[in-house]
Amino acid sequence: MLVRMIWTFSTILLAALPAAAEDCLTLEFEAREALIRNAPTCDRAMELFGNCAAGGSGDISFGQIATEKCQADFLQKLSAGQRRSYERAIKRCNDGYKEGEGTLSRAIAAGCRATLAQSYAHKFGKPRPR
Repeated sequence: MLVRMIWTFSTILLAALPAAAEDCLTLEFEAREALIRNAPTCDRAMELFGNCAAGGSGDISFGQIATEKCQADFLQKLSAGQRRSYERAIKRCNDGYKEGEGTLSRAIAAGCRATLAQSYAHKFGKPRPR
């Protein structure tokens, strides 16, 4: 599952439209954070996270904001067992990059957590509009 989450996160980052990424990257750091924070949905927050990610330490903050946006859709709805499962998966994201060097490893772990939260939001959260 961790490999699938890494693959998904990588796909999100690589599939982001270059024009959208360039637009986001021209904004100041705080404006990029606000853009993600004010996203109307988990999926939009994840899309913006992918567009705004630059492969540096700022991605940690962007990933945390996207994670929190997605968690708002499902966290209170989880049973105790589902909550433990989610927490174990978060730990795997963190442990998978514990030995990494520098902020890139921490940024990838933040992306892993955000992707995990998005998948839980899809599974346990509000129905997505079609």
